[in-house]
Amino acid sequence: MRHSPTARACAATVAGADISVNSLWSVHRELREGTVVRVLPEYRVNDQSALRLIYPQANVLTGKVRTFIDFLLERIGKHPAWVEA
Repeated sequence: MRHSPTARACAATVAGADISVNSLWSVHRELREGTVVRVLPEYRVNDQSALRLIYPQANVLTGKVRTFIDFLLERIGKHPAWVEA
């Protein structure tokens, strides 16, 4: 279940009760499925958000950290789905 303010705003928008500003990465599935539409596609928010992996500096990454990094690279890759939304 989504509990963040952004998630609640998106849920209200999907339910037809609101218009909200969302990062493409957070609503790319809804856009693709057609449950939300972009009402001002020419309007861009100066959003410099990024996904960063921060972990302790070490000569060797632990298996868990390496597995997580590999998982994210496989899931997101170099061409995130939200860039194409």
